Amino acid sequence: MSDDQPQDASSGSDPRKRFREMEISEEEQREIAEERERRLDPANRPPNSEVDNTDRLAQDDGAQEERVGSSDPRKRFREMEISEEEQREIAEERERRLDPANRPPNSEVDNTHRTFDGERFVD
Repeated sequence: MSDDQPQDASSGSDPRKRFREMEISEEEQREIAEERERRLDPANRPPNSEVDNTDRLAQDDGAQEERVGSSDPRKRFREMEISEEEQREIAEERERRLDPANRPPNSEVDNTHRTFDGERFVD
């Protein structure tokens, strides 16, 4: 290839660099910015969508110490009072779910607590 021929865009150049070097009119830039704002507007988010807030600083409203560790539900569950009837129902439901006959096809089973002798599990 001679030096006066344009280089093929797919010949290994960085596509991000090519994108940054693109000439975009002010009208296109405005349309892109409006579309970005529309997409990022909380009113347009689907239910239960995740939002990346890693670049934002947390607002300290003075209640941070009260919230520390509050995402761990174990303490709350330990403090809950459950009737014997509810405990029995929970145990029955657990047994029903753990019964191998009720597993969906191709479901994964945690066997990390079991011993495997190379051919089969030894319990």
